[in-house]
Amino acid sequence: MSMRMPARLLLGLAALIMLAGGAFHGLAYPKAVAMIGASDLAGRSAAIYKGLWLNDAAVVMLIGLIYLAVASKPVLATKMMLLFLSALPLAGALSIYATVGNFLPGHLLLASAIMAAVAALVPDSRAAPVATGLPAG
Repeated sequence: MSMRMPARLLLGLAALIMLAGGAFHGLAYPKAVAMIGASDLAGRSAAIYKGLWLNDAAVVMLIGLIYLAVASKPVLATKMMLLFLSALPLAGALSIYATVGNFLPGHLLLASAIMAAVAALVPDSRAAPVATGLPAG
């Protein structure tokens, strides 16, 4: 796939949002562990919660790395692959909105998903011009 520069910049910004979000989520793990330890969750439930916390940080960072790789070398993915990949942060945002409500990480996931989807939908730089039916000149 070839990408126009605005699409590549959008995807790069989406990558930065995802990478920063994953890093912050990972760095917050010790606080989450303390909060889980102070709760009345059973041992297995507490372990599951910790695992899901780390999994979310890893997945968000991996999506960010893929966005960054595709932004720097668009031939690594097709438009359809990028659209499907953009559905992951969208699903995360919708899950946050459904359970937590108005929460900044949900907004960041949504923004990243929209930017990646728009980047995938921008016509290729080698795409044929659209016929308008108007005379040239």
